[in-house]
Amino acid sequence: NAWGRVGDQPTIYLISTSSRAIYAQANGTDGLHCLGTVNSVNSTPQARGPTGNGKMIAKIGRKLHGHHVLRRRGLSSSGAAASGLSGLFTKEQRDTLGEVHELASRTRKLAREIGRVAIKEESLLTDIARLKDDESSLPSLFTVVLCGEFNAGKSTLVNALLGVELLDSGVLPTTDKITIILADDDGQENGSISGVDSRKKIVDSATKRLCLLPSSNYPLLEDLAVVDTPGSNACLSLEHTSTTLKILHDADLILFVTSADRPFGESEKEILASIKSYRKRVALVINKMDILERQQGECHGDESKQQVEDYVVEHASEYLGARPVVIPVSARDALSFKLLGGGGGSLWRRSNFESLEKYLSETLTAKAKIKTKLLNPLGVSEGILKECRGELLRRAEDLEIDVITLKLLTGNLDMWQKEIETAVIRQCLDDVKRALQRRAEVASGVVNSLSLIDKLQLGLGFGRQPFEIAWQEQMSRPPVNDEIQSILERHIKSLLSRAEHQASTTIEYLGKRPAIVNPSHGVNRMIGTVRKANFREEPLKSEKTIEMVTSSLPVDSESSRALYLSLVRTSFLSVFLSAGSVLVPGYLVISGNLHVDNAVAYGASCAALGGVSLPLGNYLTVRSFEKQWKTTQICELETLLRDFMDYVRSELDESIAPYSRFVRSHGDTIRVSNEQLDDCIAISTSLRSKINKVCK
Repeated sequence: NAWGRVGDQPTIYLISTSSRAIYAQANGTDGLHCLGTVNSVNSTPQARGPTGNGKMIAKIGRKLHGHHVLRRRGLSSSGAAASGLSGLFTKEQRDTLGEVHELASRTRKLAREIGRVAIKEESLLTDIARLKDDESSLPSLFTVVLCGEFNAGKSTLVNALLGVELLDSGVLPTTDKITIILADDDGQENGSISGVDSRKKIVDSATKRLCLLPSSNYPLLEDLAVVDTPGSNACLSLEHTSTTLKILHDADLILFVTSADRPFGESEKEILASIKSYRKRVALVINKMDILERQQGECHGDESKQQVEDYVVEHASEYLGARPVVIPVSARDALSFKLLGGGGGSLWRRSNFESLEKYLSETLTAKAKIKTKLLNPLGVSEGILKECRGELLRRAEDLEIDVITLKLLTGNLDMWQKEIETAVIRQCLDDVKRALQRRAEVASGVVNSLSLIDKLQLGLGFGRQPFEIAWQEQMSRPPVNDEIQSILERHIKSLLSRAEHQASTTIEYLGKRPAIVNPSHGVNRMIGTVRKANFREEPLKSEKTIEMVTSSLPVDSESSRALYLSLVRTSFLSVFLSAGSVLVPGYLVISGNLHVDNAVAYGASCAALGGVSLPLGNYLTVRSFEKQWKTTQICELETLLRDFMDYVRSELDESIAPYSRFVRSHGDTIRVSNEQLDDCIAISTSLRSKINKVCK
């Protein structure tokens, strides 16, 4: 073993001659960390100090400094063999993880039922397993995703973290594939730190490239995958941004890389907005800080660096909703320092890369990774639930318009029905009553048209002809059945015409709904459906309806005969009384049975009765005739008309019934979905508290 110094931190290094593994123990700590292996180790000189193997180890240590940020497979402070990350889960943490995955499954199912919600499937780990042909390591694999615009220095940053030039970099987009860097435990023997190309394995697919490196040489990759995404806003492909957005929800840690010379392009703002919805752990790395110093000089460069950092903090906080971790670095300087084997301390200090490695060492501890593994799928579920809430709110807003529309339509139909009852039904009944009234006035017209002589002749039995003439003059109108039929048809047609106009107006209004339903969301669809109302006139055109109305009316011929006989009786009585006022008193006076004075009084009385009986009898005859017509069943006709109005209204209601049913059923669906959503949110809140508790 030997000791050396890396930067300002004293470190003890131990070399295993059998496995060629290099371990490091920082001063004041207990655990041993595997740094990697070397091709050969001179085990003969057991020198201590910065000479011999100490120099070699110090050199290797400087090159690998910052990589031992995890508890590595190998020896722990107790000497026991450590398992992978999945083996570090306690039973309570594993049970909690199961609950998180159950919620994720339930959340995705709810999102599919709601529809129009982006469902983020866990595809990254699945793709890695397919490319590597090994699923055993998936539960413990921690993913660190680097994203940002092209030429922001993401590939250089990955190279600086690994200490080798593994990925190509340039001013132009170098690939449109996602590059996944992963440890390969199958090839640990005979490794070489400098000979990366001879050891790496490449597995390509249409959209992803898997790069396998020996875990003993790259302890950073223990239970961890580094994912380099295509640069967004690349001129060669407009799909780079969408490719990046599709995997961000799978990331356990996101390193958002922006360039100091052009921070926060439009595509980067889109990526940040996406990150916010999934509540991911994210660090903003401002790369290429060395450019500012080279362009403006060291003094001016410091000022520009601070301005850029403040600008990034301000705008990132706006898009992420909280102040993020911001680390300004120069990946180029850091990589140069490591490739030089630790020479050029000014490069390392200027790169500020130690701040990034310190952040990673604190973030990528086993405890932090376990908590992140629990929180990340929960955050994705919460992001989906948030989108579900937004979609349900949008639908509720759209549906509110339809609910109001349906109320307006129903209220409009109610008012229309009242207007029809007044304008059509009541008018129809009044017309029928007037027709019957005209028939009832025939007797009065006949009596009024006869002269006194004609009336007296009727009493003597030879005034038939004047009566017939007067009757025909009064009965010049069509038969009452035909007249009532004409009245009903006229008003029924008016009612149906108005009903069809009302139905057309309703359909026309609802037909415009696609133009006003949620135009901001690009929706062009009919909310529910309507159909044309089908009205029939038959319910009020049947002979039974006319027969019911006129069944109690007298027949014209019978009415004529009855009126004639009634007038004859009245005239006969009047003639008889008038004649009796002279003949009877005269006979009684001549026969000596009555005094002259009494006879005069008696004759005057008979004459008065005779004179009164004629107009009184005629009046009673007319009233009796009119009574026959007024006994007709107007109430039954009104009931029939109102029943027909109800039939028309039911047809109008049925024409919009699909629309009404849609509004009601869609409202029920939104209500049920909101209840399920509230339940999922409550579970999510409970799980977040539980995770904080089990990860203390």
